[in-house]
Amino acid sequence: MIKVIVAGGFGKLGSSIVEALEKRPDIMLVGILSQTKRVTEVPVFTTLEQIDVSADVWLDVSVPEAAIENAKFALTHQMHVVVGTSGVDYDVWQQALADLVTVHERAVLIVPNFSLSAVLLMQFAKQAAQYYADVEIMEIHDVNKKDAPSGTAKATAQMIADVQKLTYQTKPVQTSVAREKILREFRCMLCAYQDMLPKKQ
Repeated sequence: MIKVIVAGGFGKLGSSIVEALEKRPDIMLVGILSQTKRVTEVPVFTTLEQIDVSADVWLDVSVPEAAIENAKFALTHQMHVVVGTSGVDYDVWQQALADLVTVHERAVLIVPNFSLSAVLLMQFAKQAAQYYADVEIMEIHDVNKKDAPSGTAKATAQMIADVQKLTYQTKPVQTSVAREKILREFRCMLCAYQDMLPKKQ
């Protein structure tokens, strides 16, 4: 039985992960770390200091500002760490956690995106990078998205750059009038498609 603590377990992604974990017979959810207290069957902690249960895995989908300290806590308490938090800077994490990983003999897995389609997209982009000299990544976000470019876009860019032995640019570039027109039309198509979808009751 694998014991898991989820940080950010009441967020959009966290709630889905908690629901999925609770259905697994080989996994036991032993705690949730959240800024807000809720009544659940699983213990809920609002600070690291409150955590009084042991676990094998710390799964973090909280916020970038808290995730590194969360990971340090998990490693020093003999937990492996899985990070799905948006906006992770891989170089910063490497510098902050490398020694702890070695000392405590635990692993840290940073997952830019849990979606199978996104993982496949990144792998396809990596393969395609061998055959195209110029590559551009375009993504359209919800207006409330906290990190842009997204962790998925950064990870994809890094994979392409590794293949082409280049450095990638993460700053937004000035788009042409023609491209802006295409993007506006694409957004309209997305809106029209979303309107066609059945509404959740």
